[in-house]
Parts: sequence; structure tokens; C-alpha cells
Amino acid sequence: MSPWELGLLVLSLGFAGLVKGVTGFGLPLFATPILAGLFGARQAVVIMSIPAFLSNLAVLYSCRRDLLVVRELSDVMIAGAVGVVVGDLLLATLDQNLLALVIAGVVLFFLARADRLLGNNPRTHGVKLMGPLIGGLSGLLLGGTSIAGPLLALYLHSKRLPPREFVASLTVVIQVFATVQLIGFWQLGLYNRSSVAVGLLSLLPALLAVAIGVRVRGRVNTETFRTVISVLLALSAINLIVQGLRGFGVFS
Repeated sequence: MSPWELGLLVLSLGFAGLVKGVTGFGLPLFATPILAGLFGARQAVVIMSIPAFLSNLAVLYSCRRDLLVVRELSDVMIAGAVGVVVGDLLLATLDQNLLALVIAGVVLFFLARADRLLGNNPRTHGVKLMGPLIGGLSGLLLGGTSIAGPLLALYLHSKRLPPREFVASLTVVIQVFATVQLIGFWQLGLYNRSSVAVGLLSLLPALLAVAIGVRVRGRVNTETFRTVISVLLALSAINLIVQGLRGFGVFS
């Protein structure tokens, strides 16, 4: 790894960690593509599982007083855990470029049509029905690509949770998925000394940035937070589109 590549990796991890500290998601979304360019897509997913799991613990600690809200998300977590197992098994065969475009399309579609599809009441049947579906699909995507945050964030965004409850809910669900992923990768023998070493080194800049993001989150009001989530989801979709098209050689 050249000094330029190392610097790019540290910057991407720093930015991704900052986003995660504020919103509860974003670390794999922005860091995995950089890792994929250095180590290959499959190895990048394996490496990212380590800092993603450990940084989630830090975010969980920051919102420990709001964890009871996740009791309403048991169906999401169960469906997602099953999805992760399937994603782990399909890691070697899933076309990650195509999946990136699919995720981006779903995110943009729901950003544009969520109110019409789900209504304005976060407790309606439509919102509840979407929970297991979003959970299962997000788990599949996390197992196969390490990226589950955008779809889960969309679902929780539709429930109009306050910032602390949003981050607590999202982080607990992602941590359940990440735990299943970690165990699955270990059982499949996907970890080696190199991937573990890079994963642990990647944790350092990510954790520092997460700590800063957590402090920033405490100063953001609910309306601003919802706007930030919407903007970030749109940016994540653009990032995924670029990632997918680059993988298909459009920008080569």
C-alpha cells in the first residue's frame, strides 16, 4: 500500500466514522469502496466487518439510555439475521456492482415516494409491514456487501424517530446483523492474519471520528437531523451509483 493509498484510506475512514457518529450509519458505505480498490471487493467486505462491529459498540454506549426503543424492531432483527446468513453464503457469487445500483435505486425511490407509500403515520400497517421486508433485504446486503445502513435508515426515517432513538434503533439492528456476519465469516474461514490486521488498524481513525460525530449529534435538533439524514441518503445513493457504474467499466 502506497502512502497516497494509506492517506486516502485514513481520510475515508475518518469521514465515514464522523457520519456514523452523527447518524448511526455510514462507515461501510463510504469506506468499503476504498478498501475494495486496495484489496478487492470480497476481501474488503471481510475487512470492514471488524471495524464496523467494534465501532458499533462505541455508538451503542453513547445512546445506552435509549435502547428500550428497539423492542418494537424484533421482527426486523429476526428477518435481517436470516438475511445475513444468506448473504454470507453468497458473498463469493453476488455481483456487488449490480447490488450497489439496486440499493441506490431503492433508496432514491423511497426518498421520493415514502410518504405516499407509507403515509404520514409511523404506526400504520404499511410501515409495520415493511419492517421485516426491509430487515431481510438489509441483512442480505450486509452479509454480501457490508452495506445495510441506507435501507434501514430509510425505514427508521419513515417512523419519524427523534435523533437519539433513531441512532439507538439503527445501531442495535446493525449490531445484531454485524454479530451474525462476524460469526458467519469466522465459521466460513474467511478471516486471516492480513484481514484481521487491516481491520483492526482501520478501527483507529474510525473510532476517533465516531467520537467526534457523537458530540456533534448532541447539538443537532430533530428537524435538522431529519434533513441531514435525507441529504445523506441521497448522497449515499449517488455514491453507490458511481461505485456500481465504475465496477461495470462505465468510468474506466
